[in-house]
Amino acid sequence: MNTPAKGVWPRWGQRGTAGPAIPARLTFDHITHAYGTLTAVSDLSLDVAPGEIVALLGRSGCGKTTLLRVAAGIERQSAGRVLLDREEVASAKVFRQPEERGIGYVFQDYALFPHLSVQDNVAFGLKNMARAEAREVALRALERVGLRHHAGDYPHELSGGEQQRVALARAIAPRPGVLLMDEPFSGLDRRLRDSVREETLAVLRETGATSLIVTHDPEEAMRMADRIALMDKGSLIQIGPPQELYRRPKTLFAARFFSEINELDGVVKSGVVETALGRAAAGGWPDGPAVVALRPSAILLGGPGRDGRIMGSRFLGDTDHLEIAVQGLDSPILARAQAGAWPEGSAVRVRFDEAQALVFPAAET
Repeated sequence: MNTPAKGVWPRWGQRGTAGPAIPARLTFDHITHAYGTLTAVSDLSLDVAPGEIVALLGRSGCGKTTLLRVAAGIERQSAGRVLLDREEVASAKVFRQPEERGIGYVFQDYALFPHLSVQDNVAFGLKNMARAEAREVALRALERVGLRHHAGDYPHELSGGEQQRVALARAIAPRPGVLLMDEPFSGLDRRLRDSVREETLAVLRETGATSLIVTHDPEEAMRMADRIALMDKGSLIQIGPPQELYRRPKTLFAARFFSEINELDGVVKSGVVETALGRAAAGGWPDGPAVVALRPSAILLGGPGRDGRIMGSRFLGDTDHLEIAVQGLDSPILARAQAGAWPEGSAVRVRFDEAQALVFPAAET
């Protein structure tokens, strides 16, 4: 088996050579699905435009994989409809089998057939082609993911990263209009994951297939998706471009999901929220108790502000992650600052950037 030299990233094929697909619109219309008494997806509606890449983001068990399986036809939903290009493929009256939907699927465990060669794994779904043609199409797909030289090998002879690339080649070989990917990078180490993720995204853009990617990693979702659909307990919490979910989360749950935050008690009065660390616009919330969420990057050090002291500092390269005890606050404040600027034990004044304050009703906690 050929393996890359230590410290060398695996080479992929030439960009721009993946076969283009005809992307389809994927629509979930009030989907509910239950396993016995457990409701995995609850009245969820989502429309994915042709060629769009959407990340389904959420904790384990929130219904992300169930939604993929419903789209693929592996599961039949309890209620609601699935449509491809506005035509029903699953409803109370209609149910197209998986092979009739033109949907590719990359499983979390890759689901390669151990008794088939890599080339035959990729050719497996090309049922409408002559055997020789299917094998040639499979070779071209393997060429794009940089694994043509492994065509005669078997899955157990490959690394986890190589198996992931074979699964991707198998999914794109039939040129599906929709491609579903379930935690496709979760089995890879972090450094390899970044490289494979970047190349996979390039392949998705080349094919043009409508893509739905399941992940529990918010950074991964932001790096790959045109829009992010954040889920919790089977429901859709918020959907929008990555910048919108990060900068304008609609709920405290959404704010917490994307990074660690400082949470300050506050009171809204006449459109302004007052906290022990400062004040900010209340964002239209009515008068009453509130929570002000502040990411570490929103904390400002030096100048006017509350007296504080640096209690802990962790070096993160260009920045330090600081833990600051602040006068009048029961819990320490977390902040980011230029590396070395504020050593442990330093006295500092602390305030926050009003423009970055995220305000939510206290009832959300």
